[in-house]
Amino acid sequence: MPLKVLLLAFLAPAAVFAQQLTGATSLVAETPNYRIEEFRLPGGQPGNNVTSIVQGPNGFLWFGSHKGLHRYDGHDFITYQEPEGDTLDNSGSLSFSYVENLYWDRFDKLWVCTYGGGLFCFDPQTEQFRRYRHDPEDPYSISQDRVMCAAEDADGNLWFGTELKGANRFDRKTGQFKRYHPDPADPGSLSYPTVKNIYLDKQGTLWVATGAVPWGPYQGGLNRYDPGTDSFIRYTFAPKDSTSLWTNAVQGLLEDSRGNFWVTTTTGLQKMDRKNGTFERMHYHPNKPHAPGAAERAMTGAFSLLEDKNGGLWVGTVGLRDTVSHLLRYDPRTSAVENLPLPTDAWHLFESDDGAIWVAGGKAMRITPRDQPHNLRSGTF
Repeated sequence: MPLKVLLLAFLAPAAVFAQQLTGATSLVAETPNYRIEEFRLPGGQPGNNVTSIVQGPNGFLWFGSHKGLHRYDGHDFITYQEPEGDTLDNSGSLSFSYVENLYWDRFDKLWVCTYGGGLFCFDPQTEQFRRYRHDPEDPYSISQDRVMCAAEDADGNLWFGTELKGANRFDRKTGQFKRYHPDPADPGSLSYPTVKNIYLDKQGTLWVATGAVPWGPYQGGLNRYDPGTDSFIRYTFAPKDSTSLWTNAVQGLLEDSRGNFWVTTTTGLQKMDRKNGTFERMHYHPNKPHAPGAAERAMTGAFSLLEDKNGGLWVGTVGLRDTVSHLLRYDPRTSAVENLPLPTDAWHLFESDDGAIWVAGGKAMRITPRDQPHNLRSGTF
């Protein structure tokens, strides 16, 4: 069965402490092929919402949450969070605990995007944080302290998206940020000021996904960066064009190993033809209301994307208006699709070295094949 049919069907640091892990996981559900577990961070719920999960060069897992940055080595946690009474920007600590996103760069530095506290660069060798904040008197500072996402382009420049003040390109040599804002008089400017995702494809092209907060069909769009002109080519929703974006609220971007370029929006999943600039929509199927394309009726939007080591495509959905969030996996070798209901939203997906799929969306969920040994404490991921 072709992929389209299947998708239609299912679619010296301060405030650091170590904590011995006890009862870190609890089984939530099992499907015929997968085990779904909740992974608990120090401090527990409520309030400790997990926003991002990445794996560092030494194999440690790093979790971003509303209560700081957490490193897990398979046995113990180390938590980095805002020290009480610390108001110094350059104290070397993580002086703001509301973490929005995490990104490891090519030099093994961890960039910590925070929601309201600016940007932090963590050096794992020194365990020191360097902070970058918006300065209204400095046009070369980051444009806003609500930093939503990060990526690295083909030239090694870092890009950061903000909630309301566009994108920023960071020059490592000068330490300066160049800002990219929407300009109604310039069709080559960014389409919208809220940046949801930044992605570098295998051809070295940088893509910037934008969308309204919380969501809106007309505000946002997908932007392709042209380094030759230092401008953007926009792709937006057109009501009378079925090959346009389904909605302008763009979230997830992924190029899979077969060269397909996938785009998720609050309305569903689309496959983009980058040569022609057109989009193929994965439509609603009445028998499968939790498919990514079902948002028009079931209010379930497709958000996160991941291709696992075996070539399987994972699509995370976010339940809107009290509907259930789901995680879908398509196996191109067998044409099988599995639907995994989740007790949390699937904002971000990540695969660790051991093949486990991690979901960040308030709670942290760990999904493993049922035939895989259950050994979270081994220290190897």
